[in-house]
Amino acid sequence: MRTSSVNGHATARAVAEEMRILMPTFDNPQVDAQEAAEALRGLAHASRGVPPDQLYPVLGELLAGLRTLPQIVEQLAASHRSNTSRAADDSGDWPAGAHAVDAAVLYLESASTFLRQAENALDHASAETGRIAWQPEPNRQRWASVVFLQGDEADRVLELIERDGPDAAIDYLTGWDFGDETVSAALENGDVTDTPPGVGNDDLSIRDEYALVTNPGLRYVGLSRRFEVPEDIDDEPAVSVGRPPTPIAAASRAGAVGGASWFARPDARTESTGRGVGR
Repeated sequence: MRTSSVNGHATARAVAEEMRILMPTFDNPQVDAQEAAEALRGLAHASRGVPPDQLYPVLGELLAGLRTLPQIVEQLAASHRSNTSRAADDSGDWPAGAHAVDAAVLYLESASTFLRQAENALDHASAETGRIAWQPEPNRQRWASVVFLQGDEADRVLELIERDGPDAAIDYLTGWDFGDETVSAALENGDVTDTPPGVGNDDLSIRDEYALVTNPGLRYVGLSRRFEVPEDIDDEPAVSVGRPPTPIAAASRAGAVGGASWFARPDARTESTGRGVGR
């Protein structure tokens, strides 16, 4: 029991000492300077990507800290002056020590001037930041047309949907999705929407990154894929259309399928996926 009590007291003292170090002492400048330096290192790390809604409060706290720095520097200069009579260099040269004191005071006073200028600039920056009403981050997700079928070509897919459901149609139509090439073609030709295409009597089915739009009455079917707009592309407002756009992406592949129609499903993709539709 006695050993446990001693260990308990030792642990309590260690915790208390640790807590004291993490708090300002208000009477030990060396410890408080170390704590301030550590806090600033932490802030330098944390501020590499500050969310917009935190910019104003972070600037406010930084400004509060900066306002104390000229006072600190001036007090350090005063301490130099008041202890000039004790100053000597390493070889015991008193005049050299006094000269070093004068030089240190001069630099500290200069630092105080620059710090007050920095405080003023930061104050203005904080005021301007306070005027900003940050808006939600723009949605850089868009929908690129993969394929648009109409007439007899669409009827085959509509029959597939009636028989096996929309997932079967999505699996089938992804045969026209050529990845980045499809997205590039859609961006180049404006076959992009900011929401899944389809309005009015259109039926919309979304699965993962794909959106299937069908309209049996008007006999058309369209498949689009969601993608992230590349950072190096200006995020202009996307085209907003009621029906899926013209199948430019599929048309660009016509030569690859031996001059087949725009809506002819690529044979190579059919073989590789094992997906198809009854004829």
